[in-house]
Amino acid sequence: MSNKTKLITTKKRIKMEKYSIAVFIALFFAVFYIHAQDATRLIMADTRYKDLPAASYNRGFFGDFRRSDSISAPVGASSFGGLLTIAPWLDATGGKKHQLFFNIGGIYYRQGVHGQPNWEKWQKVLVEDTSGRVSIGTTAIPAGYRLAVAGKIIGEEVKVKLQSSGWPDYVFTPSYQLMPLDKVEAFIEEHGHLPDVPSAKEVAEKGVEVGANQAILLKKIEELTLYILEQDKKYQDLYSKYMTLEKKINK
Repeated sequence: MSNKTKLITTKKRIKMEKYSIAVFIALFFAVFYIHAQDATRLIMADTRYKDLPAASYNRGFFGDFRRSDSISAPVGASSFGGLLTIAPWLDATGGKKHQLFFNIGGIYYRQGVHGQPNWEKWQKVLVEDTSGRVSIGTTAIPAGYRLAVAGKIIGEEVKVKLQSSGWPDYVFTPSYQLMPLDKVEAFIEEHGHLPDVPSAKEVAEKGVEVGANQAILLKKIEELTLYILEQDKKYQDLYSKYMTLEKKINK
């Protein structure tokens, strides 16, 4: 399967999951509203240490007070939360059963098939925290970042828009001081990498900022272009002198 196919498939799966969750929540509040004349609240059953199979829920909405580790929720083992379940029908002909678990770690979602002993794996519903930050596959978001992803990211295109003018066009300005090649050589011998380029140790400890790193690489390419042009001028000058000398010798 190609990367493009994988991406499209993943997008479709995420879209369907979000749609299912949205429908789940909408139906829940619709039923709650319909029965608002009969009750002022939904009673939560205290089933904190149970993890009932999907077949235990039939034709209705159910609210439970659960301990997270009793239902294998991926949050603190000693924490508690509210579990909402929707069961469309008596058996598998009504489709899968659905559950939402609300906890200090966020909102989690899973499905179950009627007749199967185990529910499917929990998935976290992607939401922002109170500071507008988002995490995927982790609950730890480093300070100063809006998005934290634990794992690999695949996509067809990534665009980085720099908020500051740090693009190195200044390399081609007359005032730019190009480092002499002998000093570049001395720097490489001492540090093991090019000037202005982060070392392997720095990258391992701090990672790489994509936009800034692209600017650094472009700067090195532009400097290399200047070195080549400078060497070409010297070559052309030497070649011209050589041809002049050869003409004198051949007279």
